[in-house]
Parts: sequence; C-alpha cells; structure tokens
Amino acid sequence: MFVKKRGRFITLEGGEGVGKSTLIRALGYSLEREGYSCLLTYQPGATALGKKLRELLLDQSDIKLCDRAELLLFLSDKSQHISQMLLPALEKNDFVICDRFIDSAIAYQGSKFEEEIDLFNAACRFATKDLTADLTFVLDIDPVEGKKRILARSGGKLDTIEKKDMSYHQLVRKAFLKQAKQDPDRYVVLDASKTPEEVVAGAMHVLSKKGFV
Repeated sequence: MFVKKRGRFITLEGGEGVGKSTLIRALGYSLEREGYSCLLTYQPGATALGKKLRELLLDQSDIKLCDRAELLLFLSDKSQHISQMLLPALEKNDFVICDRFIDSAIAYQGSKFEEEIDLFNAACRFATKDLTADLTFVLDIDPVEGKKRILARSGGKLDTIEKKDMSYHQLVRKAFLKQAKQDPDRYVVLDASKTPEEVVAGAMHVLSKKGFV
C-alpha cells in the first residue's frame, strides 16, 4: 500500500529584526519556482484565534499579563495553529515553512520558568503535540542592530516585546544559540548581518546539502 510521505517542516527562528519575514518569502518563491508546493505561515496570529491572541500579546498597553498567562496564550496560539493549519498542510504540501515555532517560546519565555523547567517543557510538548521541525534556521544578529532595523522599518513604533530592554534581547539571542548548539543536526545558524540575498543563498544551499531539494 502506497503511503504519501509527509511534507518537510521548516521553521525560522531568531530575535527581533533578524529578517525572518524576508527569508520566508524568498524561500517560498525559490521552492515554488523549482516546482515544489509550499505553504508559508507564522506564529502567533495565523488563525482567527491566533489573530486575537497576537493583538493581545503584542499590545499590552491596557493590560499587564503575568508571565504564566503570557506563556499559556502563546501556547494556545501554537496549539490551534498546529491543529488547524500545520498538520493538514504537511499532508498536502512538499514544504511547510513557519516563521517562529516552539523554539521562540523556549527562547523568550523559558528563562522565566527555570525553577519549573520540567513543567514548562511538558506544557510545550503538550501544546505542540510533539511536532518537531525537520530543519530550523536560526537567524542571528546583534540585538542592537536588530532594533535599529525595527525602528527604521516601523518609524519608531515598537510592540510590547520589542520595547523590552536590551539585556532581555541578549538573553533571547543566547537562548536561540544554545538550542542550536544542543541539536546541530536540526538547527542551522545563519548570519543575519549579511545581505538578504546572501542569507537566502545560504539557506537554499543547506536545503540542497541535506537533500531536501
């Protein structure tokens, strides 16, 4: 009996202003040009529920979420996104590429739950149904440079996470690099200070080297 192979699941990770949105569009274009079917998506906010959660999470001007509530809202977005979009898309497409996945929760929220790390990890596994990316690109750049990019792009407007102090963003960067170091077979770190064209070329080279294309 013929069983259709599940599509490749690729995730893009990194701090603020690293160029994930640019890379995901370029990867989608390159893969579709080569004849592959490809779904591009993101977290948080890709579903109807996720859109409402994203608005709440990124604009906390009227409310102040406690760390636990913030984490659970992010995980709710991921759980809905996986069930509604990711799993069905992986059955239909050659590639599903997602801008942020569970690695972001680990990098952005994990340090707040170091004394409850087993519970934190269990919550992440429960929310994601143990879905793991086949390949994760970590776009790495100095957070100072990343913030400059955001300010230039947004005209000075920052969301709740972008407004956090630089020491927080440095910790986030270290957390992403730590994840990459712990699982070098799945993670590839890309130098996001390079031009967009160089970053895309580097990512496509990795896909070819791994036999994905």
